[in-house]
Order: sequence, then structure tokens, then C-alpha cells
Amino acid sequence: MTRIHRSRVPILFVCAWALFGLTLPALAGPLFPNPVYTVGYNPWGLGMADFNQDGFQDFVVANVGNGYDGQTGDVSILMGHGDGTFSDETRIPTTQHAFDALAADVDGDGVGDLILTYYAGGRAVLMRGLGNGTFGPEIDIATGAYRLRLADFNDDSVPDLLQEIDSAAGGFVALLGNGDGTFTHGAAVVPGQSYNAVAADLNGDGRDDVLIVPYVPGEDPHQLLVFLGAGNGSFTPAGSLEVGDYVLSATAADVDGDGLEDIQVLTYHYRGGNNEDVTLFFSNGNGTFTLGPKQEEADSIAIVASDRNGDGIQDYVRIGSYQVTPYLGNGDRTYTEQPYFWVGSNVGGSQAADLDGDGRLDLAIMPNGSEAVFIFAGNAAGGFGPSVDTTVRDSYLGGLVTDDFNGDGDLDMAAAVLDQDQVAIKLGNGDGTFGAETRFPAGVGPVFLASADMNGDGFKDLVVSLRNWHFDYPDPIPPGSLVVLLGHGDGTFQPPSAPVNSGPSPTAMHVADLDGDGTPDVLIANFTDLLGVAQPDVSYFHGHGDGTFAPDVRLIVGAEDHYPYGWTHPMGLASGDFDGDGTRDIVVSLSGIPNPGGGGPNPAVAGTVRVLRGLGGGAFAPFVTVGETESSAGVAVSDLDGDGSDDIAVADAGLYISTNRGGLYTLLNDGSGSFTQSALLRAGIGPFDVQVADMTGDGVSDLVSSVNAGYLAILPGLGGGTFGEPITFGLFGAPVALVVGDFDIDGLRDLLVISSSGSFILHNQTQAPPPLEIDASVAFTGKSGVMTWTTNAESNLVGFNIVEQTPHGTKQVNTALIPCAQCVTGVGDTYRFFVPRHRSGRSLFIQAVYTDRTTELFGPARRE
Repeated sequence: MTRIHRSRVPILFVCAWALFGLTLPALAGPLFPNPVYTVGYNPWGLGMADFNQDGFQDFVVANVGNGYDGQTGDVSILMGHGDGTFSDETRIPTTQHAFDALAADVDGDGVGDLILTYYAGGRAVLMRGLGNGTFGPEIDIATGAYRLRLADFNDDSVPDLLQEIDSAAGGFVALLGNGDGTFTHGAAVVPGQSYNAVAADLNGDGRDDVLIVPYVPGEDPHQLLVFLGAGNGSFTPAGSLEVGDYVLSATAADVDGDGLEDIQVLTYHYRGGNNEDVTLFFSNGNGTFTLGPKQEEADSIAIVASDRNGDGIQDYVRIGSYQVTPYLGNGDRTYTEQPYFWVGSNVGGSQAADLDGDGRLDLAIMPNGSEAVFIFAGNAAGGFGPSVDTTVRDSYLGGLVTDDFNGDGDLDMAAAVLDQDQVAIKLGNGDGTFGAETRFPAGVGPVFLASADMNGDGFKDLVVSLRNWHFDYPDPIPPGSLVVLLGHGDGTFQPPSAPVNSGPSPTAMHVADLDGDGTPDVLIANFTDLLGVAQPDVSYFHGHGDGTFAPDVRLIVGAEDHYPYGWTHPMGLASGDFDGDGTRDIVVSLSGIPNPGGGGPNPAVAGTVRVLRGLGGGAFAPFVTVGETESSAGVAVSDLDGDGSDDIAVADAGLYISTNRGGLYTLLNDGSGSFTQSALLRAGIGPFDVQVADMTGDGVSDLVSSVNAGYLAILPGLGGGTFGEPITFGLFGAPVALVVGDFDIDGLRDLLVISSSGSFILHNQTQAPPPLEIDASVAFTGKSGVMTWTTNAESNLVGFNIVEQTPHGTKQVNTALIPCAQCVTGVGDTYRFFVPRHRSGRSLFIQAVYTDRTTELFGPARRE
């Protein structure tokens, strides 16, 4: 292999970064896949355009707020870097609260402009982009708008608008763009009250038409009305699309790849569970449609069509209110459903584009309840982001632990399968993947797992906390219990030991040698029973060193009954030596009872952090309160400030919603067991756990927290016990369990996550990727041949070209860029490409194309 040339970044590109205050390190990929960018309060509407003329797509988000206070509002601007990452939001003030935002170049200057729709009177305004990420003053363009959609009604490449009329009469009107930021209003089409107007080319003439859902008071809508555009802002009724069930909405995309826009209809059909269905209708090219497949118990707010896996067949992606489902086309208007993934609560907007320059469509999803924009990179298989193991999904509602269970040096995983009374073991392969699953009985309702050598044989065992029921509350609620599955050292385990009872409904577990005898002991936090009579407390189990335990000793932690609002109760457990006496102490986080209204009959009860000082021999002093939160959740112990003393981090979940989002606190220890509590550290919406690990590889501990909004927050350590602003990454839904570990043996901390979508690993991308190496060969048969090349790694790549060296320079052999197969995972791959009509005496090279648009030649290819 010979490395020939790598061109420099164009000077104008570098100047653009300098102009907007960005530095080249920002071009590096994110710390983990699936970056997330927080925006304002109550976001609706996600628009996409290039706002700063750097050639990359940017986003605008309309932050509704409460929408009715008459005050000024704002929008969030996220500037794209071209590699799938974005700058943190910049707020642009607006005169009112916008409930929708569109973005397009409507004045022909090459810069994206903003089109906002306000609540008050359906006022719609234009804010012209100034080319540097800022915008001009508001210019009124419409009133009485219920919603605006981008369209092209006259095939002039100038963006037009479809306005749904906000009035008792309803209807719609076309706003034809004049190319200078002004619009000519067509005649209103008023077929009666209607909603959910769709602009799409329904008859294949290159101009958008309109599809609406009609509404007749007292009747359920069962059809859609078709209006064919004349190209001048006027429309002709062209019949209806009969659906049958109650029509909720419709979206359009060319699902079958014939150049005609098809329709996806969301309908309602009561059946006692999920009552929504999605049906496809394929366009016949004349405004009529043919019935396609139907997916029951599904919802959809948008549809994106493209060839996702490079097989030349059109695929599509259905974006619902809570999840994304890819469908791979079979080439005959049938589709194979791929595993879905959850994207947060109540999706308020989405966009699809090639955001990282690899030739595949990526997704930007904005869940309203998460108040953030999630980025999911398209992968070679037709899905998004890292591969997800869907066999580990909804049934895994218990704990997760990783350790080397078979002694090969690689991290393995164990997950509690709560509803099947088992523990699932997957042995790690050392490259971030896992082998086949093996199940072992664990007892009824396993909820927490830990790994430790409980019998001193040098093999890892599993400690399991059971709640002894599944999902429906039994009456009475039985006590929980503790069992051990002794390991054989080869990844297999013995049946569970005889159970030892704990209190009802365990809420946390911690394993450590608490009495200093060299054998691990166990703590289990207990909730109350169904009647709320049993006092929440902590069970302490002394380990005998043979995998068995003494009966539990109950530790009082100060839980209180605040009838009728319930008990405060332990949520997190950990241990450390806080007073430097060589004996482990216990720290417990106790939930509070937040007051959502700030007054009234439900007074707030603070969450607390409490320490029980170890006295030796398994005895503990009464608890002492060392910190206070609104609603304490998970807790962790580590030396956060580097002074040699154990400190505490605690998650404050608030109310798990954006109006009361909580955060993290640190309690720094002075070495004697006295703590100083930090100010609230912002971490997202409803952080419910906290871990301490060096995720950035700089030798300083960071805080890691899963949040209720469905993403991970990492607060980078700055030294001295201080932490920076959170950087966030999507977890394919709210995580059920998350552990930190080096799963690919590269010296960096990765994340193993189980969420509602399945299990997956987020590989740490901190270190600089290895230099690209390509080994290429070519085998000729006559004047044609097959080019084969293998890569070692594919970080920051877009794809490849095959280049022929001629007496007059170089000539590209392939007509279209060959996309890289492992751009998302970063690992290497092997490629084969047919080379037609080649003059076999000339040399062939592989040209690598990077995301920053630089190139590098490798070769010449060996002759086989």
C-alpha cells in the first residue's frame, strides 16, 4: 500500500469556521453516537436550511413556551458542522410565541430564511437570513394561518407555501413565492371545515397538489379530498380517497420509487388498546391511488423514502409520535419491517438529510417532551445509529451488570429478565459484540443484579435481588428476597441459593465488604407494602463467605409517611470511607415528595442524602443527613476533587418533567465526614441515576446520568470537584439500565444500555481514529475486472472512488460515489466493484473521500 496524496481543506471552508467563532476540533465526531442538542421550553416545529452559507444544514426550532402569556418568544438555532454534529443552541428572540417553524431560501440569496406561525390570529412572519446565522426583522406574510407547509405549486424552484385557513369555514390557500421574499396569495379553496392539508405532486406533473381531510360536524371523516393544482395557485377538485376508518392525518412520500408521491394515512379504529393504524396508498399518477399494506397498532406523523441499504430498491421510514420504524422494500410494493426504536415523548418535528456527508439520509427527531433534537445517523443496513439487539428489550425490566464471567479478559453481560424469572448471560467477544444468549433460573421477579466472588473460589458469582412478583400488584405484597447464583468460571451458573428475605418491593441494591472481613456483604433498599404500612428501610446481609447470608438486619434511614401523598423512601445505595477510619460507611438517598404547584394542600417534602457511619463488625451509627434535594434518586461515591477522600454525587429527579427537571449535586468531603453541597448541576429532564467515570479520557472523573427524557448526560470533570455543561447522547428511548465499561478493549469507557428498543453499545469515540489503511487488488478477465479493497477503519469517511491513472492524469471509473459501509461503527470492511472496459496496463487506485471533503489516494492495486 502506498499513500499518494491528501488534499487540503479549502481556504474558504476554514474561513467560514473562523468567521463564526468555531474551531477545527469541533469537526471531530461526537464522544458517542446519537448526539442530542437541547432546545427551549415546549418546542414544536423543526425547520432545516443552511443559515450561514457553509454548505451544511442547520436547524430552527419554535419554542412555544406556554403560548398564551402575550410575552415575547424565541426560537432555537442549531448550526450544523457537516459531520452529523451541531453547535449548542442559540436563541433568537421573536415578538410572539411561534408554534411552528419552517426554513427555506425564499428570497433567492442562497441563505435559509425563517417562516414562523404565531398563535395570535394565525399570524405568519418571515425573518430573512443574513448569511451569518442571524436574521432580519419580522415581515408579515399571512394572517389566519392554522398551519403552513412548504410546497412548489408552479414548478419554478422557488419555495411556495400551503396555508391551512384558521376559520370556521376552513379550507386552504396557496402562497406563491415571488423569489424575493414576497408571496402572491391565490384564491382560497373552501370545501368546508378541514384539517391536515398535505402538499404533494399527486398526478406526476411536477407541480404540487393538495390533499385534505374534510370535517363535517357530527360525522367522522372517512376520506381525503384531492385537489389538483393548475400551477397558478388555483386548484380543481379531483375526487376523494376513500379510507374507511376515522381519518386522523396523512403524509406523502415516494414510497415505491416510481417518481410519484404516495400517501400514508393515519386512522383511528377503537379496539381497546392501541387504536391507531397506518395504511399506504400508492399513486397511480393521475390523482387516484391503489390500496397498499396496512400496519395495525401504529402511528405516524411523517414518512421518509429513500434507498436505505443500497440495493437499488426504494425503502421508507415511518416516524411516529414515540418511535421510528424503518421498512426495507422488496421491490414489489411490499416491505419488510425492521426493528423500531423509541425516540422520546410526543415527537413535535422531524427532518431527514445527509447530515454527516456519508451519502445516507440521517434523521433529526425533536420529541416535545424531551425538549431536544436527537440526531440518528443512517447505517449501511438501512437502520440508524449503532446496531440494536432487539432480543434484549421489553422483557428485560430488571437489572444489568457486566463482568468477566468466563475468565477470557472480555466483559460479559448479565440482565435480569423480570417477567420470566431468569438471568440472561451474553459473553463478550472483546470487540463490542456479544455471543448467543444463555438463560439461568433466578427466582421470581429479579430486579437488581450485582457481580462479586461470594464464595472465595476466584470465580464471579451473581447476586440477585428478587421482588417475588411481576407486574400486577399482589395483595398482600410479599417480602423481597436475596439469592446468589454461584459461577463456574466459564460463564455458566448454579441454580439460585436458598432465598433470604428482605423487605417488600426492593428499590436498590449494593454489594461491598461492609464489615471488613474480606467477604462481600449486601444492602437492599426496601419500599413499603401495598397498604403503605411497612416502613421503608434498608436490609443489611452479612456474607458468610460461602455464598450464603445471615438473616437481614434492618437499618433505619428516616423514611416518613406523609399520608395521603405516600412515604419518602430509599432510592439509591452506595458505600465509602467518609471519615477516614478504615471502615466503610453507607450512603442512602431518600426520595422527597415534590410539590408540583408550589403551594396548596400538598406541601413539598425534601429529598435527602444520609450517611450511616460504619462502627466495624457490621454495626452502623444512626443516620446523619448530609445533603438535601427536591427528589433524590441514584447516588454514587468517588473521590471527585482528587483530595483522597470519598465524595458523593446524587441525582435529583425533580418531577421528571421539563417544568421541574431536577439535576445533579455533588457533596464534597473534607476528609472527616463533613460535606459541602454544590449548586444544582444541569443534567437534563429528570436524571434518575448517576455514575462516576472518566469518559473523556483526560484523567479527570466525569459524571454520567441517564435522564427521563431518553438521553444520556455526561458532565465533564474540570478538576477540583467541578464539572462542565452536559453533553448529551440519545439512548433509543428511556434507558432501563446502563453500565460503563471498556467493551472493545481500546482503553476507553463505553456504554452498554438496555432501553425500550433493545440492548446496544455506544462506543467511546474520544481518541483520534487510526489512520486509514487500504489494501487493494484487482483481477482481470479480458479488459474488465473486479476491484477488491479492504479498510482497517472508517472514521470520518464519506465513501470511495476508483481512479485510473492515464497518460493525461487520472480518471474516475465509477459514476457515483461508493458509500462506506461502516461510517457509523468506525470499523473496517471489504468491498468489491466491477471495473468495465479497463486498459489493463494502467494502474488503479482507491480514492478515499472524507467528511471534510478532502481526499486521499491508496494504491496502485495489486494485480491478482
